[in-house]
This record gives sequence, structure tokens and C-alpha cells, in this order.
Amino acid sequence: KQSTCRPVIYGVMIAMVIMATVFLYKNNMSSLNRGLGRSIAVLPFENMTEQPGSDYFSDGITEDIISALSDINGLRVIARTSILQYKGTNKTVVQIAKEVNVNTILEGSVRRIDNNVRVVAQLIDIETDDHLWANTYDRKLDDIFEVQSDIALNIANALEAELSTELTAKLTSSSTQNSQAYENYLKGKEQYFTYTEKGYREAIKFYNRALDLDPNYALAYAELGNAYAQLYNRTKEVSFKELGFKSVEKALSINPDLAEAFKARGVLNAYTGQGIKALEDYLKAVDNKPGFSDAIMNVGFRYLNFGNLSESYNWLRKGALLNPNHRFS
Repeated sequence: KQSTCRPVIYGVMIAMVIMATVFLYKNNMSSLNRGLGRSIAVLPFENMTEQPGSDYFSDGITEDIISALSDINGLRVIARTSILQYKGTNKTVVQIAKEVNVNTILEGSVRRIDNNVRVVAQLIDIETDDHLWANTYDRKLDDIFEVQSDIALNIANALEAELSTELTAKLTSSSTQNSQAYENYLKGKEQYFTYTEKGYREAIKFYNRALDLDPNYALAYAELGNAYAQLYNRTKEVSFKELGFKSVEKALSINPDLAEAFKARGVLNAYTGQGIKALEDYLKAVDNKPGFSDAIMNVGFRYLNFGNLSESYNWLRKGALLNPNHRFS
């Protein structure tokens, strides 16, 4: 009886905490937002490339900019999962800003022809309708990393974010300088986000291709660990667990502060019954990337799993602010 009822009770606890978080979030967002200061939503960059199946590239640039901005402490950056629903939308930036409760919007477009890329970006202040910053980049594909870094830095400066020497270096660095490895990485992410077993397997193929081109691509190792973790959770094949941990440790050997690697290891630990270790990894991920919404939500669910409802609520509430259209809301 006890073993039968426990999952039901646990499910009820999860539902209660999530409903409480969402209810309070939706009813208090306007007042919370006024006290949060700087906030931004990076809308999906419009894909102007005529080649079919090229969305992975513009989507990848959007996600990479979100990820870079999430490194900035004190800047609330809306998560990818809450932004994707606005891809191809007819809603105005003002409508979108109200729905996700931000005071600035970054929008742009990407056009790629062979090895040439044009990226257009503009940062809009919703309250004044002013353009805080705008630029057009006409570059070679190999320069795309420099473009992303420049956009992130200019947004940070426009929003008067405090940038330490270490953070500036982080924003201007890239996990790879190999554009072909980067393309395979983006294709892997596209497959991963299908959230299917087939997608995880395809993602692993692309990540390994990226690593063949750049064996020091720490971020690709981290995402490889993520994909193996999801396959292990689906199949319970021990080899996937072992490959996952091996990939994550390789990522951390290259970049000991990589938030995505800590998050991936946290997922692996959670799926293998190492709850305390999972929590420690998620907290390390957040420590290295303060706006990492996935890790923040996972911290909340770890505390919920431990029965610490007040701490769980605090973290899930924080996650809801970053990811207002999360599937649980």
C-alpha cells in the first residue's frame, strides 16, 4: 500500500507546488516586474535564407544570444522555450513584451548565402519605443562567433549591466572557432529539441561530428552528455549512462566552469538516483550562469523531491519569471 500510494502523493505535491507557483506568478507578475529592473526577450531571429531546412541556423543564433545574456547577473532573460512560440507571429513587440513581462526586446534576422552571413539586430525599449541599439553585420560564416559576442556586449552596455573583466572575457569567448563544428552542433540541438528517442539519437550523431571537427568543443561534449542522459532515461541501457558521464567529465576537463556541463551531469545524477549530487550540480550550473532557467527549474524540482516545499517554491517561482510559458504553466 505504501509503495502504491507514494507516487500518487508525490504527484499531488508536484501539482500543488506548480499550481501555486503559476497562480502567484500570474497574479503578481506586474508588481514583480517593476522591482526586477532590466529584463529582455530575444525574439526568434527571422530566417531570411531561401534554402529549405535552414531554420536550425537562425534558431541557433537566437539561442546562443539568450545563453550569453543569461551569464549576466541581474539581467532577467526570457528562456528559449517561452520565446519559440513567437516564431512567425504577427503580434507586435509591445504585445509580446506584455505577455512575457519584459521592458526590452531584441529582434533581428539572419540571411545566409554560401559562406556569407548578414545578421541584423535591434534592441527596443518598450516603454519609450526607442531603439537603444541597432546594427547590421555582413560577415563570413567563420566570423559568426564574433557577431554573437558583439551583440551580447552591446546589449549589456545598452542596459547598463555591470560587467567584470571575467564576465566580459566570457561574453567575448566561444566554445569553438570551427564554423563547421558549430553547424553540426546546431543541427544536434535541433534534433534534441524534438524530445524524442529518435531525436536524441540523431543529436548524438551531430554532436560527435562536431567533436570530430573540434575535439576541444566543450559545449558539444556537454550537450552530448545531455542526449545520453535522455536516452538512458528512456531505455535504461547502462552504456548510455556511462557515455553520458564520460562526455560531461570531458567537457569539464576542457572548461571547469561550464554551466551546461554541470546541468547535464545533474540530469545524469538525477536519473541514476543520486539526488543530492544532482542538486549540487544544478546549483553549480546556476552559480556559473545566473539566468540558466533549466537548471533553476531543476533545482526547484530537486527540493520538491526532498520535501522542502518552501525552497522548492522559491526556485520554481524564479524559474517561472524566466520561463513564463514553460510547459508546466
